[in-house]
Amino acid sequence: MLRTCQNLWSLVEGEFDTLCKAYDERKLRPLLEADVAGYAYHAILTRLDGDASCVHLDTRLVGPSGNEKYDLVIGECIDTEERRRLALERGGDNLPEEIRRFLASKAALSEFRPAVGADIILEFKFFATGFTPPQLREHLIQALKDVRKVGALATVCPEGRGIVLFDDTQYLTLLRQEQVVAARGADDRNLRIYLFQRDNAGEMKWRIL
Repeated sequence: MLRTCQNLWSLVEGEFDTLCKAYDERKLRPLLEADVAGYAYHAILTRLDGDASCVHLDTRLVGPSGNEKYDLVIGECIDTEERRRLALERGGDNLPEEIRRFLASKAALSEFRPAVGADIILEFKFFATGFTPPQLREHLIQALKDVRKVGALATVCPEGRGIVLFDDTQYLTLLRQEQVVAARGADDRNLRIYLFQRDNAGEMKWRIL
């Protein structure tokens, strides 16, 4: 797999084009957010000849993200043994002997579930035709939270974070788009915010806000 962040973004954005084409040809008829994320996952795997070893849906990250899960992540899977080894290595001589003994025991493995060392992190929000105004408003609130949540991962993944807003109903007016952009940290221009909307000809297009 191409490992540089720029190459991975080129891969992802190329498959955003595939997603738009599928939507226009009615090969993609999303009802929920998972349909959009799932199709993006499918398109990326197709480009990678079916290699899903480093592409993950609804997954945990290695790093200070707690038990939060993220919609689509590209990166190497770190297993329990490797996570334990990293904890011991990073703790170094600063770890108390009691904690070091525990980390070396079999019992410690249950504390280190597999997770992904992220190169790309994407969160999706879907604004669907048929949703009521209160439902769309709630999705906007969730999108603002997602911007802040993914924005907080700058130390984990400085250049590989993105929010995908798939607007099937033209809900995201210029004012609402500005709200989403304003939720991004003033110093965090590396967090990409993608907007999918139909153009004047009715074709789905994506762009970066």
